[in-house]
Amino acid sequence: MPFHAGRTIALRAGFPPGENRFRPASRSERARGDAESTAQACPSRRCPRSRGEKAGAGRGLISRILDLSGSPEDHAAGLAAAADALFAGGIAILPAEGLYGLHADGSRREALALIRALKGSPAGRGFIVLLGSPDQVGAYASRLPGAAAELIREAWPGPLTLILPAADTLPPELRPGGNVAIRCPGIPLLREIALLLPGPLISTSANRSGEVPPRRLEEVGAEIASACALAVDGGVLAGEASTVVRPEPDGGLTILRPGLWRP
Repeated sequence: MPFHAGRTIALRAGFPPGENRFRPASRSERARGDAESTAQACPSRRCPRSRGEKAGAGRGLISRILDLSGSPEDHAAGLAAAADALFAGGIAILPAEGLYGLHADGSRREALALIRALKGSPAGRGFIVLLGSPDQVGAYASRLPGAAAELIREAWPGPLTLILPAADTLPPELRPGGNVAIRCPGIPLLREIALLLPGPLISTSANRSGEVPPRRLEEVGAEIASACALAVDGGVLAGEASTVVRPEPDGGLTILRPGLWRP
């Protein structure tokens, strides 16, 4: 089926209108992390496979590249290092769905401001909130209109970003117009980091506004890379972003950005 921006399609909803069967994860659930391993659920070309932590003049002046491909202990230590850097207000370049993205703790407004400055993005443009589990959607969305619940059940984790009514507890920068862009990503690395953060993990493509998003870590511009605390090299990615969809109250879907997910 061809995609067109703004096209509305019909989708049969499996749940009664307005029903929300999802809840925020508890502290114990966040501490346990994602039960799926990166090796099992992440395609090999997207899995972190850098070798060692490298201080870098190469790859766009990235100062630290984490190796998450070793033992479970090394993997856990790398995840903790990434979460600590984000919690401290740093920015990380991580492989997302098909493209490299800039990631930060969404409760750190200084990090959000730095990302906007690096990208040259207008102040009103929001970020995507990434979840560690579909169950966390209730912490960031106030309700699930139309077919949203069915989409979450069938497409998450995966490359589908939903535009949902935002919870009032979210920072204003993450809910422009009263809505939040939200996704439970298909890449376990991102879900694991999201579960370690006390605030929302946010994501946006690692490029200047209007420029082509990077498929390789080497394609991230020097100005952006040098401002980031760390990166994970996921190899060459697909080069296509997540699909962005707004579920409508009547059960239809408005495709705001075509991408990797297909209805």
